[in-house]
Amino acid sequence: MRTETTATVYRRSVDPTTRGDVYARSVLPSVHWEDGRSARFGKAPSATQATIFIPASSLPTDGSVAGLSVGDIIVRGSVADELSALFTPTNLREKYSSALVVSSTDAVDYGSMAMRHWKVGAE
Repeated sequence: MRTETTATVYRRSVDPTTRGDVYARSVLPSVHWEDGRSARFGKAPSATQATIFIPASSLPTDGSVAGLSVGDIIVRGSVADELSALFTPTNLREKYSSALVVSSTDAVDYGSMAMRHWKVGAE
């Protein structure tokens, strides 16, 4: 699989004490990113979307991205910003036009290791 960029993933979880969203940031060193536009019924015209292919070989050895799920945030490129009460997901999306919310994840885990990857849809 050819890869041309890095990506930053913000995995969302819930803090059990405050019941608020918390985000863990990790940078993926090599992904294939395909931008797209959408004009679906019920959605804003020409909504930004992307399909991101993450090779299994670029996943962290601790498997931290294996829990990637709907609602997480993905940004094209390496981003150092941490999400907090002072810098929210809304601020992140305003600062980076490529910041999108994950809408689908598919593990393609068959074939050789060179073929295995995650396919992530984001809007």
